Amino acid sequence: MTGLKSLPVDEILTRGTIKETDVTKFRRILYEDGIVSPDEADILFRLNASCPMTDSSWSAFFIEAITDYLVFQAHPQGYVTSDNAHWLLERIASGGLARSKTDFDLAVSVLEKARWAPVSLARFALEQVKHAVIAG
Repeated sequence: MTGLKSLPVDEILTRGTIKETDVTKFRRILYEDGIVSPDEADILFRLNASCPMTDSSWSAFFIEAITDYLVFQAHPQGYVTSDNAHWLLERIASGGLARSKTDFDLAVSVLEKARWAPVSLARFALEQVKHAVIAG
């Protein structure tokens, strides 16, 4: 069983709030084996998209976990493949824009930590900065 599935994810989704105690449990269970599985990454994205109220510790944890998954655990290690960049952009962008500041920060984290990433991911991040400067 995937570690995060042992937590009350459906209850958290229904509640629409991620509390500090939830983040502590997520961190403990997720890093128990040191690996973020594809199912766990999907659960984290579902939580991020569905919970408008989160403890301040959530963003840092979410960004760290997904960055670990994409950069340090996916093969080849340290590199973001075109497929993985596409997978990420499908989850963080809508109409070419990041859905939230956390999603933008995730893209930047992946770019910072990776030895190499596709131009599409770098272009996306630069477009977000451009949009923020022009539109506020």
